[in-house]
Amino acid sequence: MDLEFLEAEIASSRFIGEEINAIIGVSGNLKRGVIYGLGNSSALAIPGQMMGEPVEEVDEICRSILGELANMSTGNAVTGFPSDGYSFNFAPRLIIEHSYRSQ
Repeated sequence: MDLEFLEAEIASSRFIGEEINAIIGVSGNLKRGVIYGLGNSSALAIPGQMMGEPVEEVDEICRSILGELANMSTGNAVTGFPSDGYSFNFAPRLIIEHSYRSQ
């Protein structure tokens, strides 16, 4: 499946977190955080497909895979911005587990 970057938008500061959230901080011309929220079943299925075996729990390897996918997705997304005048830096990924609602 080929993915195509269509657009980006700035969402409100309120969001509902999922069981697993991968957060990538972005600095430069755009100073925001990019959040990838996954339900527990997706957070287990994606690494399981990549490793070719079932994943039963969100362990360090699973968190690493999800964080790296978030890094790659965010890096790929910024390639959709015009190259003139835009610069981006990424903070190390942060993986937060458990459901919560931001205030």
